[in-house]
Amino acid sequence: MTHTEKQKWLHPTILAASPRKTEFIDAPGKHPEDGAGISTSFIVGDSVRRILSLGVTCFLLVVWALLGPIGGARSEAAPRQVTVVTHEIEPFVVGTGSSRTGFSTDLWNEIASREHWTTKWVNVDTVGQQLQDLSNGSAEVGVGAISITAERRQKYDFSQPILDAGLQIAVPTTSMKSSSTPVLRRFLDMLASRTMLLWLLSAALLSLIPAHVVWLIERRHADSPISRRYFPGIVQAFGESVGGLIAADEGSPRHWMSRMLKLLWSFVGVAFVAFFTANLTASLTVEQLSSSINSPSDLYGKKVLAVEGTTSAAYLHRNGIQTTLVPSIDDMFARLRQGGADAGVGDAPVMQYLTATKYASSVAVVGTVFNDEDLGFALKDGSDLRGAIDEALLSMREDGTYTVIKQRWFGTGDSQGTSN
Repeated sequence: MTHTEKQKWLHPTILAASPRKTEFIDAPGKHPEDGAGISTSFIVGDSVRRILSLGVTCFLLVVWALLGPIGGARSEAAPRQVTVVTHEIEPFVVGTGSSRTGFSTDLWNEIASREHWTTKWVNVDTVGQQLQDLSNGSAEVGVGAISITAERRQKYDFSQPILDAGLQIAVPTTSMKSSSTPVLRRFLDMLASRTMLLWLLSAALLSLIPAHVVWLIERRHADSPISRRYFPGIVQAFGESVGGLIAADEGSPRHWMSRMLKLLWSFVGVAFVAFFTANLTASLTVEQLSSSINSPSDLYGKKVLAVEGTTSAAYLHRNGIQTTLVPSIDDMFARLRQGGADAGVGDAPVMQYLTATKYASSVAVVGTVFNDEDLGFALKDGSDLRGAIDEALLSMREDGTYTVIKQRWFGTGDSQGTSN
């Protein structure tokens, strides 16, 4: 065999195209010149690579065929519809239907817009019915003024707080002291008031110091109207001091030092009387407009109202305060306006909102917020919506949307929330 023929015999193309030569090569000792066959590892390795390449290609085609239609279906899927149950309570949920608005409603609409959800609204009459709808699966989210409590957390999930909350007291304006009280009665009350007694005591103590100075100076003069003896001399000097304080001329002291002291004391008296008059007027005005109920401790023995199924009713019951339960906040304010109760306890911002809008002339909020609580969206236990809602609320706080909605309903001040 020539050298050229031997190269053609070893070429892969010739090998691949000539099965007979492959058999001849695979058999050792068949070649007359080489006396030994060529190893099969070269041919086997190339075949394995071709088979693996073909297998990977087939696998990728199968994966594309399976996942391609699913991905396309997901991208074309309709937005999720979320059933939301509300309880109308101003300013959190105002109105029903397409005109529904309010602080909590506006927050939810913004969340649904960011998550590309559609909302199916369901309205009920009480918070208890809201929670019941979540329990039986009729609704997925409760929107309104729902307090986050330890007891409720055992049965429901809650979003992160949407507002700081608490309770506050409202009373009828007819129960407050007013200008309809007879003038003589008001004058006697003013004289016996704590403010008047404190000011009179201050004037007396302030007059004792110059009274002693005047007595010590005047007792040296034989013709002085002030006695040399301490009693009644100090009493006479005290009268001179008080007269100078209120700019009343009770006579002229004999010694020049006493006359100078009286002159200076008269200037002090002018400032004292002006300051006394201003503060007394302000204090008496506040007292006339104040209520006998200003804190939870004042509610014992009074006719107190609360909305059934709310944390305000639970708070009053827990503290042993006799309470009459009413169906709604509107019923509470109607009875307070008619004078059918001494006080009502409920949601702080709800109380503040209603007394500033609907019931400004008949019901007033008194005292400070107590029993602090947080408000949030209620969800059925184990809801898969909680994570998305919390994430949306956080982003709304960061970009300022939450502040805009809060100021829309509560103004620029820090409004306390309410607890249902």
